[in-house]
Amino acid sequence: MATATARACYKRTLMKREKTFKYLSFTIFAIITVILMTATVMEKLYGTTYAVENIYCADWMIALWGTGALSAIVYMLQRKLHRQPATLCLHIAFAVILAGALVTHTTGRQGQLHLRVGEYSNLYALPDGEIERLPFSISLHGFEVVRYTGTEAPMDYVSDIVIYDSKRTEGTISMNNIFRYRGYRLYQAGYDSDSKGTFLTVSYDPWGIGITYTGYVMLLIAMLLFFTQPDSRFRAALRKGKGFAIVLLMFLATTTANAQQAARAAHIEEITIEQETVFDAEALYDSISNNRPLAMTCLATGTILFLLFCVNRKENKTLLVLATWIKAVAWITVAYLTLQITLRWHIGGYIPLSNGYETMVFMAWCSMLLTPIAGKRVKEALPFGYIICGLALLVSTFGDATGQIAPLPPVLRSPLLSIHVVVIMISYTLLAFTLLNGVAAIIINATQKDKALAKSEIEELQRRSTIMLYPAVFLLTAGIFIGAVWANISWGRYWGWDPKEVWALITMLIYSVPFHSGSIKAMRHPMTFHIYCILAFLSVLITYFGVNFILGGLHSYA
Repeated sequence: MATATARACYKRTLMKREKTFKYLSFTIFAIITVILMTATVMEKLYGTTYAVENIYCADWMIALWGTGALSAIVYMLQRKLHRQPATLCLHIAFAVILAGALVTHTTGRQGQLHLRVGEYSNLYALPDGEIERLPFSISLHGFEVVRYTGTEAPMDYVSDIVIYDSKRTEGTISMNNIFRYRGYRLYQAGYDSDSKGTFLTVSYDPWGIGITYTGYVMLLIAMLLFFTQPDSRFRAALRKGKGFAIVLLMFLATTTANAQQAARAAHIEEITIEQETVFDAEALYDSISNNRPLAMTCLATGTILFLLFCVNRKENKTLLVLATWIKAVAWITVAYLTLQITLRWHIGGYIPLSNGYETMVFMAWCSMLLTPIAGKRVKEALPFGYIICGLALLVSTFGDATGQIAPLPPVLRSPLLSIHVVVIMISYTLLAFTLLNGVAAIIINATQKDKALAKSEIEELQRRSTIMLYPAVFLLTAGIFIGAVWANISWGRYWGWDPKEVWALITMLIYSVPFHSGSIKAMRHPMTFHIYCILAFLSVLITYFGVNFILGGLHSYA
């Protein structure tokens, strides 16, 4: 009797401890999310230096991140997540990434070195004005601004340097082309107006980058393994919605293939295109690039279909015939947008994913591509695709109805750009579908008189949103860290607390909440889930539009 009482008491103690760490973990990360939101506003008001020193990299913020990570690890162990290796590895990867960031913060150094042609120096300035000494000397042998053919627009900045140490070492530094020596990395940062001097970013981080990249690799492996974990919530939703899962897989396979093709094309050296073919392409592009009429047509079509499908949920001959025509028109629209993107690629000489206009057109293409594919099995995909396509095209016309084609800035001439943007925009497209699923659930709940049928349909919408949510958030996460690698190659740091970086992180944290329905009971309720997905999409809108038009930053061009 005493033994049974002791066991019961011990079990209650364990449950109490588990609950304590659960509340502590989720509360801390909720607080961090709110602080990050506030910090982007403070940065806008008081400047980047203020936000970095007083919020992002303040000791109390570092302690908050550390406490949140440690409490989450303890909670995971209490929940015995070692039985779910992919899930455990996923969370441990984030802890490793945070550890790498801490090492970079405490041991890394970054500053700027200015050289004139023929000058020698071994000194560079840190952001706070302090001067550091390099264990070797550098001289600038020559500097060149490479320009696009027939224009004054810069294509690349190239510095030829010589390192003087125990031996003489020559090197070349250009945009997205790092020079490494004795643990130091040198990046092209700027140049003097007379082209006789250069600004180089000096970065020294012997341990932090390796630890952080290890976390990235762990994260990638864990995300891939997660889809094969038999007892995951994604697999549970998959078993109940196999048809929809097949459709989603087809969409992801198609867009991923296009992303790989774009990445391969980005590695190909530029070839000289006959000027006559460019003029012909420009004339054709100008005649078909006004997307406003198409945007309004897609919006009107999608809205009418959406209301029709919400009110009339039963299959009938009229709806089937209408769906057939709508899918045919969708394929025509896909072909039309494909032609636009191809012409713009041909004219500009680069993959058209470098600014707001181009990314919105690509998002419209993604959503319209999913429409006829998913519409075979999921009729809600038809209006959803048209609505998202229409909104994306409408936004692309803001401020510039034609999307003027300009030479690509040197920093954007990287194959990682196309991969980063494609992955992010596919994620946004899928998240937009979860938003519309939520809206449909609210309408069904309000209009469907048969409550049992309404409950069934709302639960089905939740399953479909869950199936889309996992790849959407995983792609968003992958896009963030692909961007971090690109930033490390281009600017010498993988995270700079730029407003778009911060809001992308905020979006990832917000959308991770529905994944924890085992710990957060509210996420198990279908209507609560749908309402949360609707509100969560506000973070996507702020990430893309709020940063571009209000907060600014390095990413304000896109």
